[in-house]
Formats: sequence, structure tokens, C-alpha cells
Amino acid sequence: MKLIPTIALQIKKNATMYSWRHHANKKIAAFCMLLLSALALPANAYTVDKAGTSISGLWWNQNESGWGAAITQRFDTMFITLYTYDTNGNPIWYVGPNCPVINDGCTSDVYKVAGGKPLTTAWSTTNSLSIIGTVRLVFSSVDAGVMSYTLNGVAGSKTIIRQIFGTAPPTSTGAFPITFNEIQMNSITFAPGVAGSCAATLTAKNISAFAVTPFLDFDVVVGNDIVTGQIIFGGNNIREGVTFQSTVTILSNSAFVACGAFTLKFNSGSSRTFR
Repeated sequence: MKLIPTIALQIKKNATMYSWRHHANKKIAAFCMLLLSALALPANAYTVDKAGTSISGLWWNQNESGWGAAITQRFDTMFITLYTYDTNGNPIWYVGPNCPVINDGCTSDVYKVAGGKPLTTAWSTTNSLSIIGTVRLVFSSVDAGVMSYTLNGVAGSKTIIRQIFGTAPPTSTGAFPITFNEIQMNSITFAPGVAGSCAATLTAKNISAFAVTPFLDFDVVVGNDIVTGQIIFGGNNIREGVTFQSTVTILSNSAFVACGAFTLKFNSGSSRTFR
């Protein structure tokens, strides 16, 4: 007779344990699904600003000099001109005259232009247009992207960057010197690099009575005060009274950005110095 309560208690205990484990497994499964969903989301996804004309310019692949694209953005529409060569090596150009901007790029039919007259002769409307494929532009930043295409039945893609043939001086916000903890930042200079990149060099001084290791963060700002990246100037065990320099390459949305196309803004909230 004494076995009956014991058996009932064990059954209740097992049922409670099953219920707890089942509930915990459901929570773990839900967490895993949430984590997978987060991993599936694109990091730092770039969106073309349809209120402006920031994509306008000459674009090329720096490893394939000789062809390129002239892209004109007028708010929510782009006009694409491709200058390249035919299979016989003769110069030829194509146009994508109506490329509506959606999120990170646009897609357009591509037309071959034939006929026409040289500038040195009287003009007559003998040129003709024929659709020979499509082109799709996807931008990862205001200065980099990928062009995918199908031309005359041949598909392919090319990495493209903005062709920089002249730059304006970049700016850094605030008047130097800027003092943060034991570090006095005196200036930042800029120099164009390869593939349309820009290198920034910070000159600073340890004004404390101790050796310090600084991590000085600057936000990369483009367009309408939009933060698209962060760079860190630093040094290792900088002795007291020593002036030092730190050079970094500027990245905007994980891609190179040209000198003159951004502003650096000191971020005291994420900067640190260690003794």
C-alpha cells in the first residue's frame, strides 16, 4: 500500500521535469531562429540617396583601364553610358537611359547606338537604337559597387569604383588641438591612395606624466551627416611628452572612400586611453 504514493510522486516529478525541459527546448529553438534571422540580415546595407545626385560621375575597374561607365543620377533615376569595345576591338558605346533607383541600385535595358555623324560634318538623324541586353548596378557605398550585365547574350559582372581625377581637401570637425584624457591631438593630414582610397594621418602628443596607449575613434561622415564608418588612431605605450603619428585608411560602409568625400568627427564616447 505504501508504494502507491511513491509511484504517484515519481510520475508527477517526471511530468514536471518533461514540462520544464519541453519549455526550455522551445525557448532555445526560438532563440536559435532569432539568431539565424539576425545573421541573415545584411550588415551595413547601403541605400542610394534618391533625394540627391551622389552617384553621378565616372566609374571604372582600376585593373581594366580602357573601358568605363559615365553614370548620371538625377534623384530617383540614373542614366548609364558604357564606353567599351566590340569583339573586334573597335570602340563602341551603349546606354541605359532609364534606370530607376531601388534601394542599393538600379536595373535598366541596354541599347546599342549605331549610325550618327561626326562633329566635323553636317548633322543628320541617321543614328539608331536597339536593345541588346540589361545592366544592373548594386552599390556598397557612394564610391564602390558591382555592375552585372547581359550584353548580346553574354552575362558577366565587374567590380566598379568611382574614378577619382581630382579631390578637394577633406575636413575634420573641431579646431585643433583637441585634448582627450592624456592625449593632445594637433592635426590630421590626408593623402590619396590606390584604388580611390584615402589615408589619414593623426599627429598627437602624450601630455601626461605617464606612458599611455591611446585608442582615438573618429566617425566617418558622408552626405547629410550620415555616419558610415569608424576609424581608430592609436599608439602603443607612448612615453610622456612624446609626439607620435598614426595612419589609417578611411573606410565608408566597409569600402574605400576618396579624399574630399567625407568628414571626420571625433567620438569621445568610444575613445579610450590606457596606462
